[in-house]
Amino acid sequence: MDLSGLTEHVTSKGVGGQAGTSAPRWDESSGRRQDDAAGGGIVDIHRRDEAARETILNACTGLVRDGRHLTMEAIAQAAGVGKQTLYRWWPSKGAVVAEAMNRRAHTRARVPDTGTVHEDLTTFLADTFAGAAQSANQRMLRRIMAGAQQGSYLTEAVADFTATRREELRELLERGQQRGEIAADVDLGVPVDQAYGVLWYRLLLGHAPLDRQAASGLADNLMASALHR
Repeated sequence: MDLSGLTEHVTSKGVGGQAGTSAPRWDESSGRRQDDAAGGGIVDIHRRDEAARETILNACTGLVRDGRHLTMEAIAQAAGVGKQTLYRWWPSKGAVVAEAMNRRAHTRARVPDTGTVHEDLTTFLADTFAGAAQSANQRMLRRIMAGAQQGSYLTEAVADFTATRREELRELLERGQQRGEIAADVDLGVPVDQAYGVLWYRLLLGHAPLDRQAASGLADNLMASALHR
């Protein structure tokens, strides 16, 4: 679950890899981005320009990472865009956070297809654990989960994020079930809960590492017990 984008530096002018780097500016009347690199030309954003979305998502996650009060206005200011631009793509700040989390997680922990469910499961869990184990991501995930318990906008973000990750793991297991590697009568929701239960338990309590050994051992146990009858 790679959320490395959460560590992007947010400057007073926007998001960038170096201090003083400004985010793209937008013309709200036309719904277009002022592209300095193109000599002041404009780029149509109605095609959901990926660079623009990335700038906004990085700004959002940077604000959450730093524990700052999050509003659509704050995200827009950090990204160097107008609030109207955000509402063209997202209905709420929770939706922005959810997409940012899902995008970073999917970048690191894609669903593999090695030909065997055991290897797929081991790889997926190892990549997911590695992303969550990064110190910046640990702080972010703990903060987001704590906020979600308070009934804030983060409740929506966490619900969306975890549902997406659960569905990806379930699809991986369903593929193994279709190949006959997992018994047809196994309720796949149980091993999915067990897998993410280990991740969140270790992440929140910090009593044991989220490393490849843990991922491999968990995959072995799931295959030996929950996934075979």
